[in-house]
Amino acid sequence: MEQENNYQSKPEELALKSPAAECVQEEADDETDSQEGEGRKIRTTSDLRAMIPHDDQAMLDFLVAFLRKYMVCEEYQLHLLALWIVHTWTHQVDVATAAYLDVRSPEPESGKTRCLQLLKLLSQEPWFASGPSLGTVKAKLLEERVWDDTPPQQQEGDEEEIEPQFLCAPFTILLDDCQHLFGPSERQQVLAMLNSGSRRVSRYTIGDEQYCIFRPMAFAGNARLPRSLAARCIPMVLRRKKPSDIVARFDPDVAEDEASEIQFWLEVIGMMASWHKELMSKGPPALPSDWVLTAHQEDCAEPLLQIADHIGGPWPERARAAIVACFSLAEYSPPIQVLADIRAWFRLKDDPEFILSRDLLPLLGAMEQRPWAGWNIKSGRRLANLLERFRISSRRVTNGPEKGHTAYFIKDFKDAWERYLHAIPGIELVDETQSEAVTPETPSNETSVPIGSA
Repeated sequence: MEQENNYQSKPEELALKSPAAECVQEEADDETDSQEGEGRKIRTTSDLRAMIPHDDQAMLDFLVAFLRKYMVCEEYQLHLLALWIVHTWTHQVDVATAAYLDVRSPEPESGKTRCLQLLKLLSQEPWFASGPSLGTVKAKLLEERVWDDTPPQQQEGDEEEIEPQFLCAPFTILLDDCQHLFGPSERQQVLAMLNSGSRRVSRYTIGDEQYCIFRPMAFAGNARLPRSLAARCIPMVLRRKKPSDIVARFDPDVAEDEASEIQFWLEVIGMMASWHKELMSKGPPALPSDWVLTAHQEDCAEPLLQIADHIGGPWPERARAAIVACFSLAEYSPPIQVLADIRAWFRLKDDPEFILSRDLLPLLGAMEQRPWAGWNIKSGRRLANLLERFRISSRRVTNGPEKGHTAYFIKDFKDAWERYLHAIPGIELVDETQSEAVTPETPSNETSVPIGSA
């Protein structure tokens, strides 16, 4: 009973106020008499646009409020979900990349399925499946997605070449309970298909046929996604609702009625060539100079930032803050993570010239919830295997009191740290002959901030 009350208490706090309600109602009232006894008129996109406020910012804020009513998550996550929903209605225009979402949580019953249900309600032409078979997913991905190599007949006088198009209307993929879909291996055909859908120019080839699988996708489940797919996703880490959190119980019919004006606004956006033209006229969004994202992370961020910049107001700043916050929770490969942990230990020790292997291995082994928890002085080969891809190895000390002992030298790590890890605030790369003034900090599970996996 207590849980039920958490859903139903304080209904006034869950009420939604639409900026479009009065405008739509007035338009409907004005036309009631004129439509009696006459056939219903087919509206143009200009007619439809006139029925809703020209303030896209207000409608996007209303979309965030609608999501907040049914979900427990951070505000920046709501902002990204709202932009992603708009993205599903605009990705068919000439954008280069599609944004993927990785909806996950530390524990079950944290709202992942609810999130996908809301996305299904508001996304363009969604296909929602919970724990589907591999055959079902493959068939759906390839359904009418053959690339047409025979473009329409070009008219005389046309200067621009008409490019071929894939033979299908766009739709959005929403996959729940993905732990039943993916195996532990990266060598899965379905992974290659899904990975190819993140970029417009990518094609998945079977025999002589090429398929365009380009579209927005969202994945949810109780297990981690395969690494290659997770690297192409924006992580949305949800947490279980607290007893004090107030959310409405989700009834699909009631929610659909409440979101009718949002859906109408999204449909108008999807139909309006002028909205798409204005969206694309601004070109790729500008990324902050201090951002260090992987190529896949930039691909995910670009279409959402483009929409935020087009809508304007506070949304460009909101979108960039949300991207930074989400990617700070991304999971990384063990080689990247060990790079970050070693950097943390060097910093704790005031960046010495080297750390002896017999000292570094127990330090890494003392870090809980890491793959190397429990390592000891006999785990040198395991560390060497992780660092080998970065061309980093231990070397013998040639002078001083530690002469003859093996150690890891800080200068061997600096190139890899600069390439694969975020810069530590307040620390600038300097010549090796100069010293760096740093403030020690204790390494922990939250210390490192890797850029991404190699």
